[in-house]
This record gives sequence, structure tokens and C-alpha cells, in this order.
Amino acid sequence: MGDNGSTDGSQEIAGALGARVASIEKHGYNFAVFTEVFAVTRGLLPQDFLSKVFRHLKLETGLLGGMALLLVGGGIWIAGLRYSSSMHFGPLNPATVLRIVIPGIVCLTLGFQVILSSFFLSVLGMRQQDRQ
Repeated sequence: MGDNGSTDGSQEIAGALGARVASIEKHGYNFAVFTEVFAVTRGLLPQDFLSKVFRHLKLETGLLGGMALLLVGGGIWIAGLRYSSSMHFGPLNPATVLRIVIPGIVCLTLGFQVILSSFFLSVLGMRQQDRQ
């Protein structure tokens, strides 16, 4: 089991049940998912988890989801520009601007992240799909 700094005590529970716990310096959910996928494709973990993941999540699904998020984020940014132009690019209400800018940035960032993650996971999954 790879532990990337969790504080919920799961590493102690896994160790008590006989699992080997490896401490991973990188933190974050994406890195944990990529590490688990890599471990399954290399035969270090059971394949049940990964076969379920690759049955439902394919490269095309990730690309469509990422593109949808990018389009939503772009639409929100266009709405923000229209709001700004309606105010003749003068002083803006900060509360209104933040209600537009923050969701737009979140959607754009998540869109890029979903697209890149789907590429990475599909590359890792190629080996898994060849085995089946």
C-alpha cells in the first residue's frame, strides 16, 4: 500500500493486517490514483479494481468530459467578458466578478486535468487491456 501522507490512520490499519506500507513523498489524489494504476498494471495489486475502472473510463470518455468542462469554463469566461463590457470595462462589483471568475477557472482547470489524466491512465491501461 502506498501512503502519501494521509492522517486518517489507514497506514496503521493496513500494517496491522499484514500489508506492506510504502511512504510516498508526493502528495495529492492524482498521484495516488496514478500510483495505484501503475501498481496494478505491474502485478503488485489485484486486478479487480483496475478492470472495473477501465471498463467504465476510457480515453474517449475522459476527452469528452474534459472538453465539456473546457467549453463550460470558456462560456463562463465569455459571460464575464460580456458583463465587463456591459459596464463599459469600468469599475466592477467584486462579488459579481468573483462569482463568474472562480467557476470559470475551476472548470477550465478541471477540463485540462481530466484530459491529461485520461491520456495518462489510458497509456497505463494499455498493458492491462492487453492481458485480458
